[in-house]
Amino acid sequence: MKRARHEIEAQGALHPKRLGRFTASSAAKLFMKPTTTGYKEAIASVAYERFTGVQPEGSFQGNFWTERGHELEAAAVQLYEAETFTTVNDAGFWTMGEWFGASPDGEIEPDGLFEGKAPKFTTHMGYLNDGVIPRAYRWQLVMQMLVCDRDWVDFQSYDEHLPAFRIRAHRDEKVESDLLEQLWIAVEQAEGLIDKLKRGK
Repeated sequence: MKRARHEIEAQGALHPKRLGRFTASSAAKLFMKPTTTGYKEAIASVAYERFTGVQPEGSFQGNFWTERGHELEAAAVQLYEAETFTTVNDAGFWTMGEWFGASPDGEIEPDGLFEGKAPKFTTHMGYLNDGVIPRAYRWQLVMQMLVCDRDWVDFQSYDEHLPAFRIRAHRDEKVESDLLEQLWIAVEQAEGLIDKLKRGK
């Protein structure tokens, strides 16, 4: 399989190579039951984009919390760099083969990535209390490491009034194998939908 390569994504724009790919941000949906809306939408979105060449109308464009995350991104990265004595570089959009992609929030040379969130304060406090990788983002981090061919990714949750929550996820062959199994099942499902669309059924 063609391994990862990356291009910088235009600010506020959908990278053209993102269309028709299963990306890290939607990886968790592929572990839902096939009968759930989330799973069906993940498959249908990729099939739609590949068939039409455009993003579906009504696709998620963000909300208050995603906008807040964008506003706090620079401060969050500055804090991370100051406390870890590292530099976070623009990561861009990475691809692996024709079906998979990822856009981590940052790239840390030579073998790391950065993924930052700025959630609701109660969510952030929950992360601090639990002290583990949030379940909602586990598969996102796994897929980022797979697609970008990196050994680790630092997950950081940021609130300007509270201590940051930071935890490192390491690459794991068994976990990657589980992800790849679900990804290729999803590809098969998407290809089946595309074939039906081509036949007009």
